[in-house]
Amino acid sequence: MQTFKRLSSVLIASTLLLASPATLLADEGDKDGPETSIAMSLNQDIFFGFYGTAQVGVGLTESFDLTFYSILWTIPAFGAGSGGQNLWTEWGGGVNLKLLDGNLGINPQFGITNGTLLAGTRRGRVVEGIVPNITINYSDGLIEGQIYAGFYIGLREQTDNARNDFIHYWANVGVAPTSWLSVGAHWEHLVQNFGADTGEVEDVYQWIGPYIQASSGVGFLRFSAGVDVAPDDPQDFYKVTAGVTL
Repeated sequence: MQTFKRLSSVLIASTLLLASPATLLADEGDKDGPETSIAMSLNQDIFFGFYGTAQVGVGLTESFDLTFYSILWTIPAFGAGSGGQNLWTEWGGGVNLKLLDGNLGINPQFGITNGTLLAGTRRGRVVEGIVPNITINYSDGLIEGQIYAGFYIGLREQTDNARNDFIHYWANVGVAPTSWLSVGAHWEHLVQNFGADTGEVEDVYQWIGPYIQASSGVGFLRFSAGVDVAPDDPQDFYKVTAGVTL
């Protein structure tokens, strides 16, 4: 019952927020069948390490897409395994609503995690947690921005009654003075919830800093850096993302 109440609260919060990592917008055209696209990215930062993402969009109408996504987490600490054992894997899907002539995308999705991070077991499990999440993307050629919120909820209690639930969210906004260059500011926050029984929460990190992005017709390369203000002694952060859309 407690799990159902927490899930209901998260879903309601996600809907009110209207908030990969990028939303896929299907290409318009007169081809037979739905338009499809795929976006892939390689990412590396000082907390999550190296990981890849993939997203598929299936355009059903000019303003409505089906979306599917996956995140391939590779850092061994997330699975406490080696040689691929227990590595954390995330997969899910949802819908993308395209508004303002396609400049605004609202993409609520629902994912599952597989592995050991949220469940805290020694062996990887299928559907060890769920991830209601939502992304808002905006781009009009001059202004660009993104808001993301994801809620990582473990479905299995750990032996010590602790939990590895997380709330992960970010926002960034920038300007594109040319078609190939954009600059802006990035803010990102990761919070760990150790469970309702303890009521303990902890700021894992809170990153604030600028970004610079170079883009082509089908891809982009972004570098973000700044300060992690969550620790008592502020530290640097840095993050690189390279992506392509086909």
